Amino acid sequence: MSRRSGAWLLAVVVVLVALGLVSASAQEPSETPRLPGLPRPSQAPLRIVAPSIQITSPPADATFHQENVRLVAATTSLAGVANVAVTVNGRAVPTPLNALERGSRHVTIEATLELAPGDNVINIAVTDAVGGRSTVSRRVKRSLLTASGDIAELHAVVIGVRSYRHAAVPTRRFAENDARAVADALVRGGLKAANMRVLHDGSGDAPTLGRVNDALGDWLYDRVGARDSVVIYFAGHGAKDDERAYLLPRDADPGVPESTALDLERLESLVRRLRARQVLIVVDAPFARMSGGFAGATTVQQAMTLITRRAGRAVIAASGGNEEALELASLKHGLLTHYVVRGLDGDADADRDGVITGPELFAHVERHVEEHASNLGARQRPVMYGNLADLPVLARRK
Repeated sequence: MSRRSGAWLLAVVVVLVALGLVSASAQEPSETPRLPGLPRPSQAPLRIVAPSIQITSPPADATFHQENVRLVAATTSLAGVANVAVTVNGRAVPTPLNALERGSRHVTIEATLELAPGDNVINIAVTDAVGGRSTVSRRVKRSLLTASGDIAELHAVVIGVRSYRHAAVPTRRFAENDARAVADALVRGGLKAANMRVLHDGSGDAPTLGRVNDALGDWLYDRVGARDSVVIYFAGHGAKDDERAYLLPRDADPGVPESTALDLERLESLVRRLRARQVLIVVDAPFARMSGGFAGATTVQQAMTLITRRAGRAVIAASGGNEEALELASLKHGLLTHYVVRGLDGDADADRDGVITGPELFAHVERHVEEHASNLGARQRPVMYGNLADLPVLARRK
């Protein structure tokens, strides 16, 4: 080959290399050389980014007066949103994803939340299409203080008299247990302990007439507002003379009940002066004549009717005036109280809405007390005076 031809051929190769049509070397390695025995480098694993969640409403640590609030939030996932779960205090809130939203990278979350009185925890959990999961929580509070400043709360006075100072009044064996159990059930149902006064043999607040009058008088009067509700519970003995019916405190003297016992007319006057919108009285006590035997139904009924003549006042009594109010050693409670406590703890929630109302409570105790007594060969049927239809929620089992 001549020198001119060689130069021409070299120029052609240079051009082809520049155009990328010919490899600059005869052979290039297909991979980075490895030393013998070393493993092949692995590809870096894919990093899964968990979904992000942002809550727009309600604001963190907000306080609301209303029961229902609106949840507005959004979630974003590069892999696509597969599922959204919302709970309030552990209770699921329906938030279904429609067909268009499922698999979307961005989803808006909206729901109506029902808040319980006090602190509430809202939780949102999001799962994406590749198994990534994120959760976020927010705390809010529902206050029973109204915007005008009125207190819309439940208050209670719970009284249990087991032992009496006067030998003529027999021991009511389980009255102290009854009072403790009712107080505990009310607190479990949402009543604030500070809104309750408990008087029984084992408490520092002995159930004497003076203290009972103070609890039902000034103590309640000073605390209860116009929108509030009150529960008054009494376990012990009742009694009557020819004209009046009484609840017997610890220091009652059957010889002079007018000055040592709580006249039901006096109870009516104490209840009437309360600003409370609604009052429920529960009495687990037999009414015996001072001279022996049970009080006539007419006298007790007249007294209870007097107490409940005003709207929003009601009484649940253990039995009619000519029936026993049973105490059972097998239960260590009065029969009425046993079913009151079970009812407040959820058994009375007939419609399963998580709320115990006055009508539900009475329907529960009426049915079960009468049936239980009948199975023992006894007769006891609770009696309701007044109208329970508008009485407050007694417990919230959510």
